[in-house]
Amino acid sequence: MYMKANGLIADLLNYFNGGNVEITFPELADYNLKIQVSNTLKKSYPLAIVYCENAEHIKRCLSFSKLYKLAFRIRSGGHNHEGYCSANNTLVIDISKINEVKIFNDKDFRFEKQQDKWPGINGLGVIGAGSKFGALYNQLIKEGYIIAGGGCESVSIGGFAQGGGWGPYSRFLGMGCDNILGVQIVLPDGEEKIYFDQAFENLNAQLIQKLKLGENAKIDYCKGKDNILYAIRGGGGGNFGVIVNFFYRIHQVHDKITEFSLSYHANRAEEVTRKWLAMITYPDARQTSACRIAVSDKADTDSAGIIIVGKYLGNNQELIVFLNRFGLLEKGCRYKYVETTPLPLEKTDQGVLKRKSVLSDQYEGENFLIPDQLQLLDTHIYSAVNKESIHAKSSKKVENNFMLPIPNYPNAPGSTCDRPHPHKVTSFYPKKDQSTGLIHRIIEIVQKEKYDNRINKYVSLHGMGGNIGKLKIDSAMPYKDKDFIVQLQAWWDFDFDNQFNTESVNWVHETRNKLKDIIEGAFINFIDKDIIADYNASEEKRKELLNIYYGNNLDELIKLKKIVDVNNRFNFEMSVPVK
Repeated sequence: MYMKANGLIADLLNYFNGGNVEITFPELADYNLKIQVSNTLKKSYPLAIVYCENAEHIKRCLSFSKLYKLAFRIRSGGHNHEGYCSANNTLVIDISKINEVKIFNDKDFRFEKQQDKWPGINGLGVIGAGSKFGALYNQLIKEGYIIAGGGCESVSIGGFAQGGGWGPYSRFLGMGCDNILGVQIVLPDGEEKIYFDQAFENLNAQLIQKLKLGENAKIDYCKGKDNILYAIRGGGGGNFGVIVNFFYRIHQVHDKITEFSLSYHANRAEEVTRKWLAMITYPDARQTSACRIAVSDKADTDSAGIIIVGKYLGNNQELIVFLNRFGLLEKGCRYKYVETTPLPLEKTDQGVLKRKSVLSDQYEGENFLIPDQLQLLDTHIYSAVNKESIHAKSSKKVENNFMLPIPNYPNAPGSTCDRPHPHKVTSFYPKKDQSTGLIHRIIEIVQKEKYDNRINKYVSLHGMGGNIGKLKIDSAMPYKDKDFIVQLQAWWDFDFDNQFNTESVNWVHETRNKLKDIIEGAFINFIDKDIIADYNASEEKRKELLNIYYGNNLDELIKLKKIVDVNNRFNFEMSVPVK
């Protein structure tokens, strides 16, 4: 199967000694499928993709790239919105096969000295950096654990946690980056290291033994900002090395978890968003939610222009009392929930775990279209934007759940988590005391926009507050004191019409610019190079752009980058520079 490989590919195959490592290159039939990233506007053609399964494979990739002076990219889930996990004529180091998960509880470790930083900590997970949240959530919930993870099941923990990481338990557990207890990482010079937060130094012997790190293993313990763990916590993926495993906080829960969805007609936008803002700024951290303001067909009574989705650590009756505190269940709201008992209950004769799960609908007034089954946070809310999208037959399905466009204009996608789509996103935060004013301006802009069933245009407000700003964790993510993160988005289902692509991308740019007097900053997980006009990745432009994302933390990141990656090997269009 490798007979047609060119000289460099032949050398790469020989470099791995023809082992069991999967390597994809242009001569193979599945190349075009495997180079696909989540944003189909970002097409690139790497020289080869190596599917690493351990640290040794990663080291060998870095060694090969150095020997042949070959640029490389790191890919865990392929969800970088700018496509920076791949590039033309590069070696893509894919870590999606590093996905094993091991669970340790408070019987394995006595988390006493760690309580100050992570109040209530009762679990530690060793999580492969390529682990996708769909499988990860499913495995953990069977053991009664939740995690500070993402809302889309196809996203991997690697880029998510390094970029900050907002998700359905953020207000309770904090951002994903603040739940990184330690990492196993291959540094730019090829050295493999293990770092832990200094709060775990008293457990050194137990960590080495129970995590099976090896008799001669040495753990470096980190404190403050002048260390790599600080940079990894929110400094963005692909900057400081290749993470093999995260040592990550997992949390065992003993009560029910209720996932909920509330939807309203667009004409109630001002009222509903005001109530939602009151809810996410309320101290009770058991609830985390996002509010979506969508361009919708206002003449259609089945079209939901405002959607709130979230999770609540408690049962449905407690949630109803909580939502009623803010008036969110008044007439005209469609309410759906899934109530789950997370702890394992009993095993069948076949050894399969049983657990309770209840689905129930409660609504009155207008009958909005909501999917029949609530799924993960970012999955079902997309489906509610456009009622035609659920039944649209816009693409032909091929293997591995990827979809190929056909030459017509299908309806907007029903989900953004199922497969790659053309899209554009950007992000920002409200300036101080501007949360209410910013939401009002967003509603005005969105409701003036003409509805087009070929595209989903919306603004997502990701609720913060709760415990996010309270955790005493040194991390590179700024703006944790904000009420919410704003993600401005456009998603469609074909990329063959260049004019439509350009117009759709421009809507995101133009909308952000209309709000620039009352917004600041940006969230690196929602990466967007076009915040800076005519961005060219020069040293001057790069610092200008990254300063928007990292604020005052950029200088510290540059200082650390110069130490860890003195030759700037981990270099891409928006990587942290060395000077």
